[in-house]
Amino acid sequence: MKAESMARRYKLLLATCMVLAGSVVFASSDVTDQEVDRYLTQYRAVPDHIKQLVEQLKWSGIGDPRLFDPIASDLQQLVEKGDLDAAEVEQGAWLVHALAYSGQERYRPLLERIENAYRKKMEHKDKKLHRNVSTALTSLENHQKWNLVIGRGTEQASSVDELRRLRVKNMLSAEEPVLVRVGANLMIHDFLRDREVTDLARDRLLELHVEAEASRDHADAVAWLCKALGATRNEAYAPALKKVQRGATVRTVERWSAIGLRQVGG
Repeated sequence: MKAESMARRYKLLLATCMVLAGSVVFASSDVTDQEVDRYLTQYRAVPDHIKQLVEQLKWSGIGDPRLFDPIASDLQQLVEKGDLDAAEVEQGAWLVHALAYSGQERYRPLLERIENAYRKKMEHKDKKLHRNVSTALTSLENHQKWNLVIGRGTEQASSVDELRRLRVKNMLSAEEPVLVRVGANLMIHDFLRDREVTDLARDRLLELHVEAEASRDHADAVAWLCKALGATRNEAYAPALKKVQRGATVRTVERWSAIGLRQVGG
């Protein structure tokens, strides 16, 4: 009991320090902590091959400084080294995007310093790093909002599969159409036989299809929902796809609602 009490106090102290350091504090559980540990082990094992790790982190909602502080430290050391070759610039670009996907404000000063340092450099490789940092600063602002949505309630997950499922449901339920699109994409890869997830996708399609003209992001979200429901090959979704097809006024929605309807046998 004493050890558990000490652990709770340590977590509280760590959370307080994170707030003071400018971090967003995310609720955690044994499952999410183990996931962070796994990513950290992966990063430390092959730090020069970070692309796959960053792609996995992009839509994970993870913002734990335990993972991202070592990445920030490596990025700072890389930039301070100077005179980077092409491979090091590529490595730096992926490290930059990793920090952006954390959604943590604490990494903005480092990214801004790098952007300013490379602003006047004229070599092609330097321009590439500067361009990636500029993009990452925009991504950082987006992920500050998106990670809170993606990570909502994930501390309740009792397994890795449940954790992934919760994230997809959070994205499908989101108000932000970009997250809905990503959720539909992830559904295609992993949850086509999960009726609760696919029914949620259908419900969101019926809600969102009338907003397809609002923006390209809205149209893309609706089109991906059509694509995801079509991929289920479940005729139960024919009525929803037929309704969307009949009212579609955006070309991409017309196309994918028609394709989805054929796939489900409608």
